[in-house]
Amino acid sequence: MIAVRILIIGAGGFVGRRLVTAAATAGHEVIALLHSARSEHEKKCFGSERVSVLQAELTTFDPTNPPVGIDAVSLAQSNHFREFSTRAMQVFDVNVTATLRLLDWCVRSGVRRIVLASSGGVYCGRRGVQLEETDGFAINSPVGFRLGSKLCSEIVLQLRGG
Repeated sequence: MIAVRILIIGAGGFVGRRLVTAAATAGHEVIALLHSARSEHEKKCFGSERVSVLQAELTTFDPTNPPVGIDAVSLAQSNHFREFSTRAMQVFDVNVTATLRLLDWCVRSGVRRIVLASSGGVYCGRRGVQLEETDGFAINSPVGFRLGSKLCSEIVLQLRGG
């Protein structure tokens, strides 16, 4: 396996922490983007010499000057997804607007792989079956605001990639 340089956005989250650890353990160089200062728990997760930390808030992050030589980017979601109506703009800004800005940077910078940590709830509303990336989106289903914003980010990636 060839080691790559991976930018993991949302590295402090549930999926992000595990992805940072797995990627570093596999020998990849990881740049972990966090929205706030590292806690003691995160310091343990990011203790590898293969991991460097970049602190930035995605709603104000300027992707015109990110780390160079990135081979892959992993995108996460707003950590305020449970706070609908009071944090709705922040959720949309992170889940949709920041995704679009970062995708644009990825295309201009020649990033070869983009991984979006989305939600199974955006696919056709089917339950109890294994979902595939080729399944249709739940456009006509009542998905709620959080899933709606994740659906928007999926659509942005689909449209920009095509």
